[in-house]
Amino acid sequence: MSSLLIAVDAPRNPQIVPRQSTYKPGDRIHCSAEGNPAPSYQWTDLVSETVIQGAVLVIGEDMVNNYHAFQCTATNQYNSVSSTLTFTAEGMKPLTVTTFTTVFGNRGRGVILPPIVFLVISPVYEKCQQRHLSYQWC
Repeated sequence: MSSLLIAVDAPRNPQIVPRQSTYKPGDRIHCSAEGNPAPSYQWTDLVSETVIQGAVLVIGEDMVNNYHAFQCTATNQYNSVSSTLTFTAEGMKPLTVTTFTTVFGNRGRGVILPPIVFLVISPVYEKCQQRHLSYQWC
């Protein structure tokens, strides 16, 4: 008579990849853990208590310029294990437009010139909506 040995294992060794202190919109953060049967995953925003099902957390535009604390939990029928990640999401700073109207004297007569527009454009760290690189506004 032969016997079948099946190893069962509670989740262990939770990993968050890539683990960094800053992310940008569109970045994908993956959570994984060992376990048999394979664990299911969820991300929990520790501030708002919002729960996101799945192993991948995608950084959204609405997360820019904020501090975040998320916990990834891996669960199977035997147990759960968690890992916490704190980070800020950075994005392109908004475009700043400043106009000036300049008045010059012309021998006693005033001359009004059209407004001069100065654009202050922030450098983009990566692609802006996957279209362009370098300095831009989107």
